[in-house]
Amino acid sequence: MEEKLEQKIRKIDELGRIVVPIEVRNYLEIKTGDKIDICKSGRNIILKKSENIKKQMKHITIDKGVEIDIQITYLKNNSTHNCYTRSIDELGMVVIPLELRKNLNIKEKDRMKICVKDDNIILIKERYSFGRNNKNFSHNKRKEQYCVRSW
Repeated sequence: MEEKLEQKIRKIDELGRIVVPIEVRNYLEIKTGDKIDICKSGRNIILKKSENIKKQMKHITIDKGVEIDIQITYLKNNSTHNCYTRSIDELGMVVIPLELRKNLNIKEKDRMKICVKDDNIILIKERYSFGRNNKNFSHNKRKEQYCVRSW
């Protein structure tokens, strides 16, 4: 079932960080210290919980019939060259790499719409500043973007 997600807006700070809302972190089971893949997708940024590390349990038999379970941890081959991996901190902040910010012309205090689709967090740079002194101050439906989340 698809439903309209209440739009979340967060600003980029002076260090290029953005806060991922707690509702989004809880829904995607993102915890402090988790690795987040940050990728460019067109004019947007995609954040996804990193799956570069894979753990696998193996049941093996060694000499004289002794059986043990071992856990094997290895890195998956990541073929995405335009992605970066960063940790999320205890406040839910993640740093958007400078190269991506420059490429997408994202500056300090830019407002980013935060959407969730499948297991992805999509950051969309707001194209309009809605303020009382701004000539674009209107709630024109064509300018609004809605985020859809599948539950």
